[in-house]
Amino acid sequence: MRRLRHLDLSHNNIQESGVKSLCLGMRSTDGLTHLDLSHNNIGDSGAKSLSEGMRSMHGLTHLDLSHNNIGDSGAMSLSEVMRSMHGLTHLDLSHNNIGDSGAMSLSEGMRSMHGLTHLDLSHNNIGDSGAKSLSEVMRSMDGLTHLDLSHNNIGDSGAKSLSKGMRSMHGLNLDLSHNNIGYNENTLRVVMRSMHGYTQLDLSHNNIGDSGAMSLRKVMRSMYGLTHLDLSHNNIGDSGAMSLSLVMRSMYGLTHFDLSHNNIGDSGAKSLSEGMRSMDRLTHLDLSHNNIGDSGAKSLSEVMRSMDGLTHLDLSHNNIGDSGAKSLSEVMRSMNGLTHLDLSHNNIGDSGAKSLSEVMRSMDGLTHLDLSHNNIEDSGAKT
Repeated sequence: MRRLRHLDLSHNNIQESGVKSLCLGMRSTDGLTHLDLSHNNIGDSGAKSLSEGMRSMHGLTHLDLSHNNIGDSGAMSLSEVMRSMHGLTHLDLSHNNIGDSGAMSLSEGMRSMHGLTHLDLSHNNIGDSGAKSLSEVMRSMDGLTHLDLSHNNIGDSGAKSLSKGMRSMHGLNLDLSHNNIGYNENTLRVVMRSMHGYTQLDLSHNNIGDSGAMSLRKVMRSMYGLTHLDLSHNNIGDSGAMSLSLVMRSMYGLTHFDLSHNNIGDSGAKSLSEGMRSMDRLTHLDLSHNNIGDSGAKSLSEVMRSMDGLTHLDLSHNNIGDSGAKSLSEVMRSMNGLTHLDLSHNNIGDSGAKSLSEVMRSMDGLTHLDLSHNNIEDSGAKT
C-alpha cells in the first residue's frame, strides 16, 4: 500500500486497539496525504497511539479526527506530533471534548504549522482561557482562511483575546456562533476592529441584544468586503435593527444576510428596509421568526424592488396576513431570479393566496415554495 494517498475509515467503531493495529500498517504508507478517522471512538488513548504512528506521515495535508471523544490528554498527545507536521493544511478536531487545557496543548503544537488554512475546533467546550491560548499562536498563522470555534463557551474576555490574534489574518471566514459573547460594547468594538478584510462572519446564537447591535454599527463601517453576515438568534429587537440599518447602507457587497429569530417587529423591518436600499447584490435574505406583520412586509416590499438578484427569501413565522401577501406579490413581479420562497407559518388566507398566485404565473425560475401552516382554504388552493 505504498501508493496509498487517501484513507477514509470514518463512521466505524475503531477504538484504541484498532488504532494501534492501524498505525502498524500505515508505517509503509509514507505518501499518505488525507486521513479521515472521524466518527469513531478512539478516545484519549487512541489519540496517543495515533500520534505515535503519525510521526512518519510527513506528507499529511488533511486530518479529520472529529467525533472521537478525544479529551484534553488526547489533545496533548496530538500536539506533540503536530510540531513536525509542517504540511498540514486542514485539521478537524470538532465534536470532541478537549476543553481549555486541550486547547492550550494544541496551541503549542500548532506554532510550526504555518501552512494551516482550515481549522475546526467547534463543539469542544473551549472557554475564555482556551481562546486566549489559541490567540497567542494565531498571530503567526497568517495563512488561515477558515476558523470554526462555534458551539464552545467563549465569552467576552475570550473574544477579546481572539481579536488580538486575528489582527494579521486578512480574508478569514470566522464562525463564533453558539458561544456566550454578549452585548459588551468594548468587547465587540475590539473584536470587530481586528476583522478588516473578512468576507464571512457568523455571530449567531450569542447574546448581542439591542446595545450590542449599536456597538456593531460603530465598528462595521470599515468592513467593506463582507459578503456573508449571520446575526440570527441574538435578541436584537427593533432598536437594534434601527442601529444596523445605518451601517448597512455602506455594505454594498453583502450577498447573504441572516437576521432571523430576533423579534425586530414591523418597526425594525421598516428600519432595515431603509438600510438595504443599496444592497443590490443580495441573493439570500432570511428574516424569519421576527413578527414583522403586514406593515413590515409592506416596508420590505418597497425596497425589494431593487433586489433583482435575490434568489432565496425566507419570511416564515412572521404573522404576515393577506394584505402583507398582497404587498409582497406586487414587488415579486420584478424578482425573476427568485428560486426559493418561504412564507410558511404566517396568517395568509384565500385572498392573500390569490394575490400570490397572480404573480407566480410569471416566476418561471421558482423551484421551492412553502406556504404551509397558513390559513388557505379551498378557494385559495384553487387560485
